[in-house]
Amino acid sequence: MRALALDWLRVHGTSRDAQFVLSALLARRVLRPEEVREVARLALDWLRAHGAHAWARHVLRPLLERDDLGRELLAEAVAAGEEWRRTRPAGERPDRILGELLERHGSHGTDVRDCIVLVTDILAPTAGRTDRARVLHDALFRSLGRREGVIWDSQLTGDGELVVLFPDEARRMPLVPDLLRDLEAELRDHAAAGGLRVTLHCGVVAGGRLGWQGEAIMAAQRLATSPVLRTALRETPRSPLAALVSDRLFTSAYFGPDHPLAERFHPVTVTTKDRVEKAWISVIGQEEPPAPDR
Repeated sequence: MRALALDWLRVHGTSRDAQFVLSALLARRVLRPEEVREVARLALDWLRAHGAHAWARHVLRPLLERDDLGRELLAEAVAAGEEWRRTRPAGERPDRILGELLERHGSHGTDVRDCIVLVTDILAPTAGRTDRARVLHDALFRSLGRREGVIWDSQLTGDGELVVLFPDEARRMPLVPDLLRDLEAELRDHAAAGGLRVTLHCGVVAGGRLGWQGEAIMAAQRLATSPVLRTALRETPRSPLAALVSDRLFTSAYFGPDHPLAERFHPVTVTTKDRVEKAWISVIGQEEPPAPDR
């Protein structure tokens, strides 16, 4: 029966009626680890389509009741639950059980906000890599510091940085192109330090005692590990910057597809371990985006 239910969900997983199949599967304690991951991912996809409706609670509850989701899936589930609690339909009373589940997972007092997520990765020789990374990220922080009306926070991710930016909602200007132009100029002054690959996405994040988490961060990190970006600066070693922007951000007011800088971006298909999605790439000094690894 589980196999039949999963087959049905793979075809109809974002339909409204899928909530009943998802709820039943998530409530089963005998799922194999790979089944848990797939059902949880399908549930999160369903919540992205229907998470603003009252009936979303019936998927959120069994999802958050599981103790075998793993850190990444749990973070996305908590963010989805907090988003529902914050934006539930007018007149819909708070869900006590859902609130208790969110508190159990450490999200009590969580701050859920719309943001831009920026993930960086450096391309530099192994020798002196730490010092080179510091130079490149100092350039990034100077560029971020010059953005008016933008609050931002960052955390280390190995040699890279994860940055969340919270623009002033009253000023939905093309923030991203201006940031990239400024960053390009900064990096050209420090070209000897190596190159910087940046990935940008936008969406909802949840901030709590575990730091910033949520679907937007997971999506940005998926894009950051894609072959099309990993190979970008290898094709043009003298280029200081490669930028991969999600389609959602590229078509938003934060970028502005009519901005002159948009002409330097090319559409690419990004294949990650669990999905295929459209994004936009630009590499300084390269006319066409690199082909993904085979």
